[in-house]
Amino acid sequence: MTTVRVTGNGVDESVPIESYTLRSLLLEYGYDPGEYQVTAANGAHVSQPVVLTISEF
Repeated sequence: MTTVRVTGNGVDESVPIESYTLRSLLLEYGYDPGEYQVTAANGAHVSQPVVLTISEF
């Protein structure tokens, strides 16, 4: 996996992945609270988008 595409809440960008496991991704950037769609990509292989909700503590 090389990048993820993050869209929503005023964001539309490809973000490098710092590290990952089968169940989690660590992105280089932080995002404001809101709902985002995240799509992982590795070359021509692209995942289905998933919804990521970030809320304040």
